[in-house]
Order: sequence, then structure tokens, then C-alpha cells
Amino acid sequence: MTTTITCPHCAKSIGIDVQAIPAATERDLFGDPIPSPSKPKMASETVRLPDRFEDFWDVWPRKTNKKKAKDVWKRRKLDARAEMIIGDVMERVEHHRPWQDGYIPHATTYLNGDRWEDEIEYDTPEESDADRELRELRERNQRLNG
Repeated sequence: MTTTITCPHCAKSIGIDVQAIPAATERDLFGDPIPSPSKPKMASETVRLPDRFEDFWDVWPRKTNKKKAKDVWKRRKLDARAEMIIGDVMERVEHHRPWQDGYIPHATTYLNGDRWEDEIEYDTPEESDADRELRELRERNQRLNG
């Protein structure tokens, strides 16, 4: 069965044998197969980063709700930031005053809140016994001398 098709752009008429065209293949007005566009590969498809959650969990000081933390890690695709996050956790464990006082958030709170971007409150060195005695003497002297 031949059908005549007129091109809307150039007004050319051509006859096409409709039965000779397979239904699954898309064809242009001239009956030539239209190549299917290839899907461009996304960066995540071409380069797979290693799963770094376990490295994060190894340094995380509060071992609660690992499954939820891992879900957040995967959902937010944090493997690309793993070095920065792990380094921040290690720094906070050593020097962040609230963490040293026991106020450590759940891992999900830390990850969801991008807490690695927060400032670290560094500990001030503890006052030695000699410094404390000197400070107390000065305070007493100020009270007496007014």
C-alpha cells in the first residue's frame, strides 16, 4: 500500500510504501530510519566513587542509628565530600568544646545540617594550679586595695 505524504516544510510530495516500514522503527518523511538519540552519560554513571560511609562511621563518636545515617549519606551523595567531612569529625572530636563536653549530635543531624560547615569552638587551655592561685591573689589584692 503506497501513501503520498507532503512535506510541510518544502511542499514536496513523495510516495511511501507503508507496509514496508516496520512499526517499531521511527522513520522520517522520506522513509529513512530515524536514529534514536543516545542518552548522554551523567558523571555519576561514568565515574563511581567508592562508598565512604564506613570510613565516616569509623570516626563518628556517637554510634547511634547507623542505618538512618547511612540512608542520609547515600541520599545526599556525600561520598564526594567524604574527605572534608571525615576530617571535620576528627577535628571536632579532638578540639570542639561542645563535643568534648558530651554534646555530640546524632550523625543524621550532623549530615542533614551540613554541620561540617559550622565553626569549631576550640577549647581554651585549662588554668593550672599556679595560675589559679595567682589569679585569686590578684583578685583578693584588688578587693583589699579597692
